[in-house]
Amino acid sequence: MEKIIFSLPIHERLDILVNQLENINKFVPNNLVCVHISKGSGIDLDEAHDASKNFNVIINNERKDTGPHKGLMEAHISNFNLVSNKDFEYFAFLSSNELFIKSGLYNHMKNFDVGVQLESIKRCPDWHVFKRPIQYNDNLLNLLNYLNKSKKFGNIEGHDISPKNIDSNSLIRLSRSYSREIKSFLVTKNELKKPTFVYGGQAEGQFFRKKIFKEIARLYQQFFGKGCQSFETEEIIPSTICATLIEDLKITKPFTLQNYSHKFVINKKLIEKILDDKFTLLAPKIEGNLWSAHFGSGNCSTIFSLKRINREFTEPRNYISSLKATSLSKH
Repeated sequence: MEKIIFSLPIHERLDILVNQLENINKFVPNNLVCVHISKGSGIDLDEAHDASKNFNVIINNERKDTGPHKGLMEAHISNFNLVSNKDFEYFAFLSSNELFIKSGLYNHMKNFDVGVQLESIKRCPDWHVFKRPIQYNDNLLNLLNYLNKSKKFGNIEGHDISPKNIDSNSLIRLSRSYSREIKSFLVTKNELKKPTFVYGGQAEGQFFRKKIFKEIARLYQQFFGKGCQSFETEEIIPSTICATLIEDLKITKPFTLQNYSHKFVINKKLIEKILDDKFTLLAPKIEGNLWSAHFGSGNCSTIFSLKRINREFTEPRNYISSLKATSLSKH
């Protein structure tokens, strides 16, 4: 039985795919990778099968259109459907410009049901995804209506979150077990009545117990069907669904530290700080982007991979390739 199945959408460079598979095999061995190749990619399926034949990999022959702002949920669900009959514990999202830097991911995962970022529009109103009119997307509105009617909002910091007992001055905070550094945000009774209570978060490094992602996939297919959407579905749908179930789930952050949210450079020095548990992300947020799920101190233990690693054989890719998993056993 695989403990983790990684869902990996790619769109360019088979040699970089091979390097990434070597990286996964080193730091999270004995798990399965399911690769989806974008419909618009020039990668040949037969060549992809041949390039990955020495790894524990399934190449998905179904190719979805995963261009900019079209969403990756279609690709991830296609991968999940392909492996859903297998016996495994967790389904996790990876990106093609992401690399692991240390071992121990499963030992971290097994303490939680999901790893997702729950970012509220109240805390990050300038995020470009929230600024687009996704709240008027009919499919999303129908999903929110369903969630509002059929699921409780959960218990956060002792508050029973439901429209009937929230007034305009109520202050609801995410539980400390999720994220110590995320600031408080306001939720009003009127907002919850409108079914526009949307959460978002980074896609990379999200993970879910199999039964939970099975439900996410079912709801996505029920309300969105097949075909491209006009927003980054992988950054909205999992977080929004998991937020309604927060009382019943043990939630942590995604395991990937990404550098598109804050102004910092991924290099050897930064990697060494993470591995030595001495890294604190305090860099300014980039306008129009998310707050990082790993912003603040005390987050090294939840960081296992890094994004964005250029798809070239330069630093830091070469340095990460030189790391030994055995030297990181403390993680």
